[in-house]
Amino acid sequence: MIIEIYHHRPGKALKRFFEGLMAILLILSAAMLEACSGTRLTKPMDGNVSNAVSGIKQLIGIEDSEMLLYKLDELPPGTSACDWTAFAFAQAGVKDAYSAYAKGLENYVTEKLSFSDRLDGYRATEYHRIALTARALGCDPRTFGRMPDGSSADLIAMGTYNYAGDLGEQGLNGYIFALLTLDSDDYAVPNNARYTRERILRSILDSEEASGGFGLNTGDFDVDITAMALQALAPYKERADVGAVIDRSLNRLAEAMTVNCAFASYGSENLESTAQVVIALCALGIDPRSDARFKSGGMDAIQAMELFKLPSGCFTHKFEPFEGNIVASEQALRAYIALYKFQAKMGGLYKLSFIPLGG
Repeated sequence: MIIEIYHHRPGKALKRFFEGLMAILLILSAAMLEACSGTRLTKPMDGNVSNAVSGIKQLIGIEDSEMLLYKLDELPPGTSACDWTAFAFAQAGVKDAYSAYAKGLENYVTEKLSFSDRLDGYRATEYHRIALTARALGCDPRTFGRMPDGSSADLIAMGTYNYAGDLGEQGLNGYIFALLTLDSDDYAVPNNARYTRERILRSILDSEEASGGFGLNTGDFDVDITAMALQALAPYKERADVGAVIDRSLNRLAEAMTVNCAFASYGSENLESTAQVVIALCALGIDPRSDARFKSGGMDAIQAMELFKLPSGCFTHKFEPFEGNIVASEQALRAYIALYKFQAKMGGLYKLSFIPLGG
């Protein structure tokens, strides 16, 4: 029957045949990807998470029913906002093409390493972001991508305890995310490592500002860096030396809170700074909706985030211009995931041991 149709109307018949074949392949591909996608939950974490996911999809220009992580042209693996979006989606309990993004990200790592023995010349956080995303996607970052000699790339070793350069070259966030990455799945650190956990932790503690809090560089207090430092210090909060630093940093953040219960960076209230504080409080086991230090005028930091929310569900960076922003939206999603995990006693945002390896 097909041969006969080809014979009489080859152009249209072939077109219909291949359109049908492609539709079948897409269905089969979606089924295979979903089977190995490592979906962590059977449904989205909660309404805040679902709405934020929908908002990101609308911002990128796809329907809510579509899978976002198939669209590697619109969401190229290896770029910061895209990796963090995939990281958040992978924890959120939504169905998506996690294997497709993981493969694209692994190819990105292999391609980058084919030109150099490092992912980046001075930013260790390139390793950290990709390692955390890979782990959230159900992959093992210790065998993710290929080195030029064909061996597996160990992003944990290369980016943290055996980092070839200076972890602090780009600023304190190099140490912060090295510790977050090591503790995301309790990775072992060899005795002969260049950077031990204690050395990384001590480097953060020793960078505390005189009046509390942290900055990217010494003498430059910053809300975002302080919040991120607290996220890294959270697993060690019972240590007396760490606990004292945490208390001073929390006081500094409370002093920096605006009348809207939001937080500012470079003089402007913005979603990202507010979201990072929420993530930090949740990591420390502090409810951002009820702690008196972070409430004012009947508002809290979660309600402050809503001030940046657009009707579509995505978020703006700041009030002017009031327009959708992918970085703000993915950080809002991360904050809502952190809040859910705090309520469900699942650990901090970067605690990923609950996700099965291999999907």
